[in-house]
Amino acid sequence: IKFLDDKVAEGVLVLEPTQAVSGRMLYPMYQEWCRQVGERSLGGRRFAMRMEAADRGIRQDGVVWRGIGRASGGWLGGTG
Repeated sequence: IKFLDDKVAEGVLVLEPTQAVSGRMLYPMYQEWCRQVGERSLGGRRFAMRMEAADRGIRQDGVVWRGIGRASGGWLGGTG
């Protein structure tokens, strides 16, 4: 999923088994990324299915995504 590739490359997100991030942070980030790159965003359910199908060790656990987290700094870290 290009969203993950871009955000990891930008140093905003990390893919680590011990990390977790709220869906309330991740999905709006995805929607903003879609606006920036000119892609139509998926609905919440399809986004969740696509994320889990990406085979990156990411899984949704209620409202939390496991296997993905905030990198220090960047958009979610509050420094930019």
